[in-house]
Amino acid sequence: MTVAAFLPSDAANHLASVTGGELLRVHSWRELENQLSEKGATVVVLDPAADGSMNVSAVVSLRKKFPELPVIAYVPLSPQSLNAAGTLSRHNVTQFLLHPQDGGVRRFRCALERAAADTVTSQFLGCLEAALGRFPFRLMLSVQDLFDRPGRYETALDFAYQCGVPLKTVYRWFEDGRIGTPKKLIVAAKVLRAYCYLRNHRCSTVLVSRNVGYGSPRRLTKHVYSIFGCSPRWLATQSSTTELFMGLFDWMYKPSGLSKRCARTTPVNCRRVLG
Repeated sequence: MTVAAFLPSDAANHLASVTGGELLRVHSWRELENQLSEKGATVVVLDPAADGSMNVSAVVSLRKKFPELPVIAYVPLSPQSLNAAGTLSRHNVTQFLLHPQDGGVRRFRCALERAAADTVTSQFLGCLEAALGRFPFRLMLSVQDLFDRPGRYETALDFAYQCGVPLKTVYRWFEDGRIGTPKKLIVAAKVLRAYCYLRNHRCSTVLVSRNVGYGSPRRLTKHVYSIFGCSPRWLATQSSTTELFMGLFDWMYKPSGLSKRCARTTPVNCRRVLG
């Protein structure tokens, strides 16, 4: 995970001790934009007042230039920061950590991992936009919740409970949406989140399995192998998100036993998003 940071020195030093990965420290808004344009980053951590004066407009400008890049505001508790939070939340900056109150290593790492995972999840759901548009609003919200919290879902019954409808209604909705089966979508959400955890941080497979709702790492390994023919760790370290998406869509849309290579079944939105 590559974290780009524009913070006051004390906050930046603390972040450096937390990340465990590559940290790109910059000292101006212009330098931050140049670094993101040239090198990119997984997550940006910033303080709108990092250069000594509150500069909400610079953060808003950054969001417009890099709309897909997750941003975490790491700010001190002050009236100025609270006012800035209200403005920034309207520009898709919704994660705020307080310095130093929220500076615990575990809490900070969880925030970084979640931000990175949410970006990949948003791209994946973007590929499913047309299919999700055919779903009733209740089911669409449940699918979004599934990808936010895959550990809460195990079978189609969980969709039925969440939507307040009979199980057969859930299956009919999935047939109408032409998005595969509820079970396959649940597995895809778990594998996607596990990939993000393993790729962006050196978590154990046991811990990752627990976080995505598997009682045993064997189940995660079994599902990843059945889809990609490799281990979860190998998938996370050797495969790009493009390869991940194409493999998942190929498996979701094709009957079991057919080729794992994605071809004509890849959703049009996916081909457009992934280029």
